[in-house]
This record gives sequence, C-alpha cells and structure tokens, in this order.
Amino acid sequence: FSSSDGDLREAMQSVRGRISAKSYSCAPNFWADLRETLGAVERRRSDGSAKGRAQQVLKQIARLEVKFWAKESVGMLREIDAEARLERMRDWVLTFDPAEPGNQSSGPAVLYQV
Repeated sequence: FSSSDGDLREAMQSVRGRISAKSYSCAPNFWADLRETLGAVERRRSDGSAKGRAQQVLKQIARLEVKFWAKESVGMLREIDAEARLERMRDWVLTFDPAEPGNQSSGPAVLYQV
C-alpha cells in the first residue's frame, strides 16, 4: 500500500526500523505507535485524495489490529478452562470503555470475533 506513496513508505520504514531495533516492549505499544505514525501522515495532508489514501491505510491497520487481538485472545482463551474462559470474557465486556483511545478498533470487534 505504501509503494506509490513516499510519505507512507517513509513512515512504514521508520516503524520497521523500530521493530528491528526491538523498541517495542509489548504489542499495545507497537499498535499505538503504528497508529500514531500513520495518523501523523494523514494529519499533515491537505489534498483530498492523498488524505483519503492515508485514511484508507489507517482503516486497513485498524482491521489488522482487530485480527491480531482476536487471534491472541482466542489463543489465550484456549489455554484456560471453560469457567475461567467465561469469566475472562465477562470481564472484557464489563471493563470495555469506548472512550479509551486503545479501544477504538479492538474492543467490540475483537469480542465479536472471539
């Protein structure tokens, strides 16, 4: 997606560099940095089509994040017994806060997929 867009390509190269340098201590830090890096590209743009392209990339990233968290959540749930699994899913539903920035793409969508 970034091959034809220099700004997006540079943004992704910087993220890849941080991955190679093992700069992320956990997955939430990676996803937050990726959203922020690509969001900065989108905010700098004023041209409608270029801004739209960046917004499209951000939507794709949000979908990838949901898939990642769903896969990780299912993996974790498979490792615990049925009662603990139900309790964990109940906790997710009760503690979900749509106002929290990290929940924008992963909360309900991940719970639905799980």
